[in-house]
Amino acid sequence: MQAGRELDALVAGALKGWEPGFIEHLKENDGWILIPQYSTDWRRMGELVEEARKQDIYLDILPNETCYISETKTMSNATIGKAIKSEAPHAACLAFLEAKGLAI
Repeated sequence: MQAGRELDALVAGALKGWEPGFIEHLKENDGWILIPQYSTDWRRMGELVEEARKQDIYLDILPNETCYISETKTMSNATIGKAIKSEAPHAACLAFLEAKGLAI
């Protein structure tokens, strides 16, 4: 799956339990909020790393010459998800979704 709004909506749903609504928004409590750009924004990727850690999912992001390798691990260091992409936020999102059992 390409980085973008659809992927961001899946990540937001798995991360915070938000329900997808319109293409650009998610339902939270009684209102609509803009979907964070987890798959394309480095700052939002940091939020993903922190929120995943609260769920006992630990993200490693490894730079390589031509790509980024992202792995999700448990506290005991067992790998539960992995993705390789040209951009780190995209790889982190895919690895996180795999760890949640939502591999694309």
